Amino acid sequence: MFDLPDVMEGLNVTLKTIFQAHPLGDVAFENAIREFSVFKARQGAYGREASLSMIGKLPNYQWFQQFGSGTPYLQWAAVRILAMVASSSGAERHFSKLSWMKGKLRNRLANDKVPVYIACLV
Repeated sequence: MFDLPDVMEGLNVTLKTIFQAHPLGDVAFENAIREFSVFKARQGAYGREASLSMIGKLPNYQWFQQFGSGTPYLQWAAVRILAMVASSSGAERHFSKLSWMKGKLRNRLANDKVPVYIACLV
């Protein structure tokens, strides 16, 4: 899969985009690209029996949280990408809670307090 040019181009574009939010920006992106070769070659923790046996038993983002510490920049990006919700139901649930909290009857709630209350409901 990683040998396909389109897949690698998509990965590069995705990583470049997500690393715009990283404090080190382009430096972190370049480090993650270097670290990707470690992941691809299954070196370090990526090749250990413990990590390989947990593939499919943990959600992907948790797998990277647990076994990706040897490649911190790749781990940072992978956790963010793999934890994204693949459907709109999660976002719709949050908007539903937000409309309940910040509706016409509750419009006195200050905007800066809404995220705090939403986090409590989730």
